[in-house]
Amino acid sequence: MNTGQIMIILGVLTLFTLYQLNYNNSVLRNEINIIEGDSVITALALAQGYLEMAQNLLYDEVLNNGAPKNETYFTSPLALGAESGESYPLFDDVDDFNNFVRTEQTDIGEFTIHCQVFYIEQSQPDTPVYYQTYFKKFRVWVTSPQLVNPVELQFIFCYF
Repeated sequence: MNTGQIMIILGVLTLFTLYQLNYNNSVLRNEINIIEGDSVITALALAQGYLEMAQNLLYDEVLNNGAPKNETYFTSPLALGAESGESYPLFDDVDDFNNFVRTEQTDIGEFTIHCQVFYIEQSQPDTPVYYQTYFKKFRVWVTSPQLVNPVELQFIFCYF
């Protein structure tokens, strides 16, 4: 074999090595995208499940005793959360989910569910208010080591 043939073989081997590295990188990126996609779908399903649980509850604890005369009878903003003696999954009103945190193990990993409930005004639904209103915002977000960003869902409950 002469020098020219050796150079051609080295060039071919270099090109093959570069191709193989690029292929492996593409396969790895594809696997990461699949895992991230599965994680987002799982996080959305968990968040949706907790939102649906809240949608089946009363707007406020006071409604167990009939309709209130006005919004000042609703639970104080400082008292939002599970009342003493209440625990998940036996909540009876939406605001029991305030400051709720739960970790769930799934087939693809561990996910932490966070819930927050606060009063809002209809005209400014993204701003919490610190007095009772006919509107409560329910926010649920899910975190996990597999997620690049948390997955979040929000819903506004109203009572009229």
